[in-house]
Amino acid sequence: MQKVPLVEVGPTKVVVFPHITSPHACSTRLGGVSPTHLASLNAGFTVGDDPANVWHNRSVFSRHLGVRNLPWLLSMDHGNRVVAVEKAAPLPADLTVRPSTSYQADGCITNVPGVPLSLTVADCVPVFFEDPVKKAVGVTHAGWRGTVAGIVTETVKALQENYGSSPEDIRVGIGPSIGPDAFEVGPEVVGEFLEAFPENPEIVRSHPQEEARSAGKAYIDLWTANRLMARRGGVPDGNIVISGWCTVSHPDLFFSHRRDKGRSGRLLAGIILQ
Repeated sequence: MQKVPLVEVGPTKVVVFPHITSPHACSTRLGGVSPTHLASLNAGFTVGDDPANVWHNRSVFSRHLGVRNLPWLLSMDHGNRVVAVEKAAPLPADLTVRPSTSYQADGCITNVPGVPLSLTVADCVPVFFEDPVKKAVGVTHAGWRGTVAGIVTETVKALQENYGSSPEDIRVGIGPSIGPDAFEVGPEVVGEFLEAFPENPEIVRSHPQEEARSAGKAYIDLWTANRLMARRGGVPDGNIVISGWCTVSHPDLFFSHRRDKGRSGRLLAGIILQ
């Protein structure tokens, strides 16, 4: 699969989608100040990093969006709730302390220019949305639970209900995350995907090892699953682009919770309407 480009932003590089015109990106782990296993551009406040490091790293990334820094916007619980953000969350006066979040949700949208949206990931799928006609954007966190719960479809619906978006106008970018050759799961998760996608068995790939196969293990394609969820929402297939970047397979570029057995930093996905 062809990968979307990396763009240099000061000391770091970010992943962008050419078909999305609003400033947006998913970060890499390059060009930050965090030490040890968080090296170097860790964007998460929940992994034991010095908050001053995290704020610095987020400011490096934020240059691409044209803002000074990005607040910690969402407390995520792997659900399918999407919030409409009407004003920018304020930055704390002290950028050396851990902040609080503004919303309990796994997705956010806005039609207000200058309001940055962001969330953190480390294998889960960041999904970007843009409606260039009604002038609205969004970003969603699609872990496997959020994927089967239809967070992407819910985001399309939220753009329709809040801003009058037509699904055929919406552009979707499926960002860097654990890829189809790396997401090995057990029978319970296999069952969830077979139930959620009864007409798309290709999302579940048989395990190549007989012992694992006998134990009910398989590989899940989260990229295709979220593409199908966008299509269920009415987004044309031609408007959906998969980044092609697997976080597990590129330790030089991305943090990965699974690869690093939980000792991982966080990537930052952000978008802003100009």
